[in-house]
Amino acid sequence: GNQESVRQTAKQIIRVKKQTENINKMKDSLFSVKLQMTGMKSMQAMSMAMSNMNKVMKRMNKQMDPAKFAKIAQKFEQEAAKAELTEEIMSDTLGDALGDDNEAEEELVNKVLAEAGLSATGDLLSAPDANPVAQQTAVAEVCICKKRILN
Repeated sequence: GNQESVRQTAKQIIRVKKQTENINKMKDSLFSVKLQMTGMKSMQAMSMAMSNMNKVMKRMNKQMDPAKFAKIAQKFEQEAAKAELTEEIMSDTLGDALGDDNEAEEELVNKVLAEAGLSATGDLLSAPDANPVAQQTAVAEVCICKKRILN
């Protein structure tokens, strides 16, 4: 009697395991189907977006004449070239009108060097070592002054 009930129980356990395996297989299959459907939905959305974009592009081409657009772009390019040329001419004219202030530049450089204890004919390396901060400040001021004058 006990053996018979043990066999019945073993058979039930085996059936339950098989059913569990089948359920897991079905679950995996359903998950796979879900992924495929998600992919298909994405493809459909992309297709719709492309279709809409195609319609918009057709409307744009009907409204906008490509030859007219090319003419506008060419005119813009010509105007930009004219503006650049005008800017160059103005810059050259202002430079000529104001003249080169080489004398004023040299005077300013000499003044800065004199304040730092340097001579205009000597090089900056012969500056006194007693005050390296003043030496660095003088070099920086000369650079700043030159930039201001040149700009």
